[in-house]
Amino acid sequence: MNKNRIVKAAGLFYLSAVLSGCASVYQSHQFGSFEKELATGEVSSAAEKAIKHASVDEATGKPTELLWSLQAGSLLRMEKEYSKSNVFFDASEDMMYSSDTQNTGVKALSEGGSILVNDAILPYSQTHYDGIMANTYKALNFQALHKNALARVEWNRVDDRQRRAVDDFAAQISKRRDELEAEKTENKEDSSNLGESLSRSKSLLGEKGVDMSQWQPYKGYVNPYATYMHGLFFMLNGKDRSDFERAYHSFQRAYSMTSNPTAKADMDVARQLRDGFPPKRVRPRVWVIFENGLAANKKEFRIDLPIVLSSEDIVYTGIALPKIQERNRAWDSISVNGTKTHVIGDMDRIIKAEFKEEFPYILGKEIVRATAKTIAQRNMGKQNANAGLVMAIYQMATTSADIRSWTALPKEFQVARIQRPENGVVSLSMPGKPEPVVVPIDKSSQYNIVYVKAVSSEAHPIIEVISL
Repeated sequence: MNKNRIVKAAGLFYLSAVLSGCASVYQSHQFGSFEKELATGEVSSAAEKAIKHASVDEATGKPTELLWSLQAGSLLRMEKEYSKSNVFFDASEDMMYSSDTQNTGVKALSEGGSILVNDAILPYSQTHYDGIMANTYKALNFQALHKNALARVEWNRVDDRQRRAVDDFAAQISKRRDELEAEKTENKEDSSNLGESLSRSKSLLGEKGVDMSQWQPYKGYVNPYATYMHGLFFMLNGKDRSDFERAYHSFQRAYSMTSNPTAKADMDVARQLRDGFPPKRVRPRVWVIFENGLAANKKEFRIDLPIVLSSEDIVYTGIALPKIQERNRAWDSISVNGTKTHVIGDMDRIIKAEFKEEFPYILGKEIVRATAKTIAQRNMGKQNANAGLVMAIYQMATTSADIRSWTALPKEFQVARIQRPENGVVSLSMPGKPEPVVVPIDKSSQYNIVYVKAVSSEAHPIIEVISL
């Protein structure tokens, strides 16, 4: 390649990078400092960034970016700004509903437009667990504000989402399938050999260690933590037998999925209340809910995969795919006045199970996209070498995986239950910490919930107390 062509190539690369938005760089920029602040417990700074990225409309005062509204809502909750947190969760629900009911033709047009770029240019597409956790956090915010009537509405929504989990998740996977079919239809000629490309690609991915065969969902794609917390609300705020019945069934379901000893103990109490035991005679207790670490996130990896253009024409081209990356717990567990917490919900398991179902469609769309770009590059190159070079550079610049996810969620949820201490003090012991964290509670309240959030072992845990 002569000097002029090298200079021209460099200029074209820069231009194509600017035009394409360099999605991987853009995503890294958005998540980079935010993730660092989140991981080190700098919640206020991380919340400010999330609010900024949520793009609040000046006219309506409502955020317009779904993912960052979820991030902001959870971080504002950690900051104990419960009402403001729910503003972002309310907007998130509106956006999720709007996406679910969006005109099919509009969706197809949007999906078709991504074929020559990447999925990162599309609006964030919510997961099933996003909706469940948004309503769960809204309910907890209302409980912290002592607005139990509104909390009851949110827990009813959580319960409804959980009961519809299988159907909703099936619909979500069907949506992904439709998106893939839309791109295949838009590029029918280019995608004629998609099946063979997929077959060859899956084999190569296996050789590269991409194996999700052991990732299994909780039964019915249910989130046992949300189910447990639903039961806890209706047991501690029960008005009649039907409330205690609901609590019993939620505890029973959570216990069946996790074998958590606290869920089993609470199930026994809920059964007694359902059967007529007077609520005022239940011994005063304290529940400690522990949000442990940070949930698995997504990272981009690139790989050369075979693109079948015809039975005798196979090229290898780089494609970008997301992969799940687990992050550390803060601690294996914490001790509450000598009682150890146990896992009531593994968020990583939930995330990986949903990702496993979506991955075939992510891979399929990326192959359709790579095929279209490769054919365009080949055809343009036949007519003009410079044009082919432009397309090659454009393909490189726009090959990027969608790595967006709600990263402020915890890795797992744990729970423990103790009798209310007579001195009104709960002692939280963390491995490696020389001194326990002392948490005062309301000695006059029959029930107290101590909610602990620890993103890492280095960051100081965030603690809130809800007295009932």
